[in-house]
Amino acid sequence: MNPPDQPSKPNAILEALTDAINDSPDPLFVLLRTGHVVHANRSFDQLFDEVCPGGTIGHTLPEIFALDDELAEERLVANLRRGQDEPNLVVETGLTKANGETYRHEWHYLRRYDRSGMVNLVVVIGRDVTERSSAKQALAVANERLAESNRDLTEFAHVASHDLQEPLRKVIAFSERLSSHLGDDLDERGTDYMERLIRATERMQTLIADLLTLARVNTREVSMTTTNLEEVAKQVLQDLEVSIEESGATVALGKLPTVASDAVQMGQLFQNLIGNAVKFRQPDVSPEITISSIFTPRSTAPDADPDDGWFDISVSDNGIGFDDSYVDKIFSPFQRLHGRLEYEGSGVGLSVCRSIAERHHGTITASSEPGEGSTFTVRLPTAQPDDQPSPT
Repeated sequence: MNPPDQPSKPNAILEALTDAINDSPDPLFVLLRTGHVVHANRSFDQLFDEVCPGGTIGHTLPEIFALDDELAEERLVANLRRGQDEPNLVVETGLTKANGETYRHEWHYLRRYDRSGMVNLVVVIGRDVTERSSAKQALAVANERLAESNRDLTEFAHVASHDLQEPLRKVIAFSERLSSHLGDDLDERGTDYMERLIRATERMQTLIADLLTLARVNTREVSMTTTNLEEVAKQVLQDLEVSIEESGATVALGKLPTVASDAVQMGQLFQNLIGNAVKFRQPDVSPEITISSIFTPRSTAPDADPDDGWFDISVSDNGIGFDDSYVDKIFSPFQRLHGRLEYEGSGVGLSVCRSIAERHHGTITASSEPGEGSTFTVRLPTAQPDDQPSPT
């Protein structure tokens, strides 16, 4: 016995499905192997009523879409010849009606096969993607304008910082000569003014040099090679040997991975992170620095590539730390949490690290507590293909 209100005849079910297809707001039609439309719903006929006033049944795609015959037939034949294990065809087309309205539709060609494995029908379902296409185009234009603005800004920073170096060197040199020439003729106030002038000029020179470094990181072409990060870190530790010995720091270097990266920029990244761990130490406490790495797979699915994922490379210390509420601030250029008299530097180092991480499709984060040290973690993908998404 059938449940109440359930159609008992196949014809009733077929009629209900046919009505649902005809009432669908999405255009739908069915093609024969010959390329002729054998069925179309009302949405499809209404969409092309200007081209086929009497309905689209019996017409071919070139006639309906008003496309170049050879191109349309070539696409159709290619779709009909695809095997059952090949993906269905998806085509996006544009349509401008007589009233000037423009539409864009995405068409999904779903092949139906006979018992011999040959295509006998193609069901085509359309979807209005006009708004999505417009938004995508607007986003592309906005991204291009932003890229141009960034290029102009970076180029300006590079040129400005480079051109300012020479006059600053002259100011410093002549200030020192003037101080030496006047000698005892300067009173206490004059000597103080001269020292302030030289210190301010030297600081400006440092700021400009750091700005030039940041500009070079953002404009220099990244040369991706297979890089052993452990070897890069060892070289950086050798370069920082003097400051490490003077501070009494101990460094525990764990096993680091080999990834596709720019070796020079990876060196800059390690130098800034390790250098900061040495610099921002607690008074009368020897710095303890740990460099380690953890692998995170991209997917845990059974058929996923076990080597595809990210390496989280961390640099931890027992230094002065900082309040976590300042995490966003410390990665911005020229942002400092401490006075210049306490700790030297311009506040560009971590901004350089962020630029390097992002140029490698990665990220950099930090966690810290005042007086409890800090941990900076750089996440890098195991591979660097063009379509590699940035990790979140």
